[in-house]
Amino acid sequence: GMVKQDRINPRNFAQQYETEDVVKKISQIRSSLFPSDQGISLKSITSMLTDISNFMEKNLGRDAPSPKPVMKIPDTLFRDFSRGGGLETIIKICFEIKAEFGWKKFEFSNASKLSECIQFVIELSKRLKKLNKIRSYKIFFSRHVKLPDVIKKITTIANQLGASVVDEQSQATHVLYPPSFCDEGDDQDEYLRCLDGTTMKDKCLVHLWYYPDSYDHWVPASEVEGNPDPVDASREQWHISTAWILHSQKFNEWMNELDYEVADDVVANEINFHKNSQNINEKRKVSAITQEEKTEEIVQSKKAKYSEPVIPSSTQTTIRPTSPQISSTSSSSGTVQEKEKEKEKQKQNQMQMTQIALDMCSRFTFFICTTKTISTTITCCSTSYTTCES
Repeated sequence: GMVKQDRINPRNFAQQYETEDVVKKISQIRSSLFPSDQGISLKSITSMLTDISNFMEKNLGRDAPSPKPVMKIPDTLFRDFSRGGGLETIIKICFEIKAEFGWKKFEFSNASKLSECIQFVIELSKRLKKLNKIRSYKIFFSRHVKLPDVIKKITTIANQLGASVVDEQSQATHVLYPPSFCDEGDDQDEYLRCLDGTTMKDKCLVHLWYYPDSYDHWVPASEVEGNPDPVDASREQWHISTAWILHSQKFNEWMNELDYEVADDVVANEINFHKNSQNINEKRKVSAITQEEKTEEIVQSKKAKYSEPVIPSSTQTTIRPTSPQISSTSSSSGTVQEKEKEKEKQKQNQMQMTQIALDMCSRFTFFICTTKTISTTITCCSTSYTTCES
């Protein structure tokens, strides 16, 4: 539907609690919460609900001065009449805090109690979050939000409003897209949707696009084009425009996500893109693990190959020839020529043994390096060889 307005203001909250259907539901909540306490009247409950709504809009809403110490309580909670739902929880907590503050009556209309009333709303918000009545929002930027300045700005605002930014799409409650992905309509007209089951005589409760739920209000049915549309407002994950965050900051109230949804085909493409990216990353992880296992097998194979002989870690090893030593020739035997041949033969034998020792040292050195054994000195044929130290 569509309606023309000069300036949209919050609805008359008192009017909300005057309809016969709502009065009946609040009366049932009162009987459930305070079955034996006749001092808490139906009128005192509806007056408190009206006063706290008006107080939040005046001191925490769109026209309130910044910085705002706490966000407004989501208006949808005030319209949740289910057993143990939002409104029942709010009423219960408000009377608990009233007693803790030592108030004889609710002071939301008392200007001298402004600071205490702000603290009251802060405490109410904390307890509603603890009971999961106010959801914790987790923001993820779609691949279409690319400008660093935009990402930085939205992240700052999200953190100020109590939301967090996550790195995985699967962890997010809200996936954000550029405003161009969402048709925001004509500035001269206010587009709206009639809320199903909320007609009141010749009036209809409507929600205006790009305004918070606290601005839903009754208009003459004759001013509304179109019929009420039942809307499923539940999503595990919302895919919406970044304007949702900007408008939430403006009104200091979480905006209605239905006003900012992007097209289904865009959502499907985004989800498939991240699924494919995730599958690629998983394959890379598996490939890396497989490569590590292969590398480990190669290392173990080399260790096994060079595991014999084992060099003691802290002793000095002397390699001695296994072949019988060639005995010295008596000075009294043989000629000078025979003595020269004997010396030459001994020299050749010594060189051969040195080469053998060097070859063995090479094998020992590789083994010691790969198995991280401390350095060892090998003495062979009066020559010392020091292995590497890993």
